[in-house]
Amino acid sequence: MRWIEGLCLTGLLHTLPAAAQDPLPTPTTLRYDEDWSVLAASGIAAHDPLDAIKYTPLTDDGAIYLVIGAELRSRYEGYANNLTSEETGLDDGYLWVRSLPYADLHVGRARFFAQPIAAYAFGVKPEAGPVDRTGLDLLQGFAEVGMGAEDRFVIRAGRQLVSLGSERLVGTRYGPNVPRAFDGVRFDASYGIGKLSVLWAQPVAPGPHDFDDRANKTRSIWAAYATLNLSAGKADIYYIGTRNDAAVWNSAQGEEKRQTFGLRTFATRGNWRWNVEAIGQIGQIGEDRVRAWSIASNVSRTFPKAPLTPTIDAKFNIASGDRSRDDSTLGTFDALYPKGQYFGELTPIGPYNMINAHLGANLQPLPDLAIGVAASDYWRHRRADGIYSVPGGLLRSGDLGTARHVGSQLELTMDWQPTRHVEVSASASTFWPGRFLNETGFSRNIDMIAIEVTHKF
Repeated sequence: MRWIEGLCLTGLLHTLPAAAQDPLPTPTTLRYDEDWSVLAASGIAAHDPLDAIKYTPLTDDGAIYLVIGAELRSRYEGYANNLTSEETGLDDGYLWVRSLPYADLHVGRARFFAQPIAAYAFGVKPEAGPVDRTGLDLLQGFAEVGMGAEDRFVIRAGRQLVSLGSERLVGTRYGPNVPRAFDGVRFDASYGIGKLSVLWAQPVAPGPHDFDDRANKTRSIWAAYATLNLSAGKADIYYIGTRNDAAVWNSAQGEEKRQTFGLRTFATRGNWRWNVEAIGQIGQIGEDRVRAWSIASNVSRTFPKAPLTPTIDAKFNIASGDRSRDDSTLGTFDALYPKGQYFGELTPIGPYNMINAHLGANLQPLPDLAIGVAASDYWRHRRADGIYSVPGGLLRSGDLGTARHVGSQLELTMDWQPTRHVEVSASASTFWPGRFLNETGFSRNIDMIAIEVTHKF
């Protein structure tokens, strides 16, 4: 009954101003990271009927308690001349709808987390794929045990979303309709100067029908990821190993094992923020060796005293490409399992064999409203290599043209959060094809639009 009551009360959200809420966790993409035990304090939920049903103590001492929640999201995306592997584009407009309820049961130091998913797509051409729909299935389901003082050591086993660092290499893919889950084991250790995560997992392959999502046995990932708290900011040092039995690149395909090493530094100092990451990859694909790399940077500056509180954001990224089809070395960088919206809200190409420059500005005319504009340019890093989609599929072979310039893009975004539970976002962008696309047959602008409404509690 408490679940039914909560869903019925969703319609009252628009009457609840965000400023009236008590300090509570902000809903995230990783719902299991939210600590709602603060609701054990009397009177905390007085302003919000959804918070009144969110936390339920099951014993008098509060050692056993249940947290529930849900996300309801609708997202429309429309494309004119969508870039595909064909020489001509595709006009497409479709609606994504998903529901992500969850239940989080705490029993002393043990925990059981379950998050079903119901994800459907309407109007996708030529047909809906794994990121569009999965029907009714289990997105997350794991058991977790804390050990040591204040649960400094945690081991988790089961199906789970995984986010490492900036999500350039391992992310939740939360932007598309079906997030990316993994089946595996994870160990986290918190210590004085930071945190260490060790994991082994296989990605889950969403099926088109109900309860048919299964681990992809042809792929696996193992990693050690450390975050250090330094006087000048923070640093990530990591190793990620991957196996892909059916890798496909412009100049190589077959069984691939790749080792990824990375270093990231990020910090906020006053009105400045920066995030710089260097990545190297070695390995083997078939009889060829892998030697690839990437450098990514993001620097932003906020002007809090200026009208509309502007923030200027500059990014520069290089993901290596393959130098030659005829040698025995594959130089194409692999972004592994990246976030779904990599270069922006709507981007037709992914971070493989790519040089990207980005300059953006964000304005805040109201406390709950943000507006952004960004311009980006894209070039192939190596002329012999092709261009790829965000998931890594080959869009256009490098054998078809010699030019480096792939295209330019202008994007407008809007984010509005009228209440703590509701967020509305929209984006519109145009991608102008560069010489490489023009000389390989594609010569029309790609127009893209997205509108999204999300309820979370």
